[in-house]
Amino acid sequence: MEKKVERSSNIELLRIIMMIVIIAHHFVVNSGITKLYDFNNITGNMIFLQIFGFAGKAMINGFLLISGYFMIKGKTSFKKILRLYLQIKFYVFIIYFIMIFLGYETFSLVSFSKTLFSMIRGVNVGFSATFFLLYLLMPFINKLV
Repeated sequence: MEKKVERSSNIELLRIIMMIVIIAHHFVVNSGITKLYDFNNITGNMIFLQIFGFAGKAMINGFLLISGYFMIKGKTSFKKILRLYLQIKFYVFIIYFIMIFLGYETFSLVSFSKTLFSMIRGVNVGFSATFFLLYLLMPFINKLV
């Protein structure tokens, strides 16, 4: 008989709010809107964007803490690792093809291979690769705890 997992709706709501703030943070940081700031004329919009820019970093850390809290109780298996890897790759390719479709990226073998090996190339591999590495190391971290 399978053990029923009880969901923590309050933590799920917190995670949803954190994701929204993280998306807003990425908009503020990566859109170039900060180049339009005039520090001689501080406006409410500027303060609002600064708060979102700051809060996003804190939310990323909070998201990792919540993930670690739930991971410490769980068991890591090859099936779970493979499922996480395939989910990450699915979204990487979806975003890659959307960028090609919208004209932000041109298809080439070099760009396709960078997308294919995006989690293992270079130093700046992003959050998904870092989270995947954390997921791989979780059995060892649990032993240390």
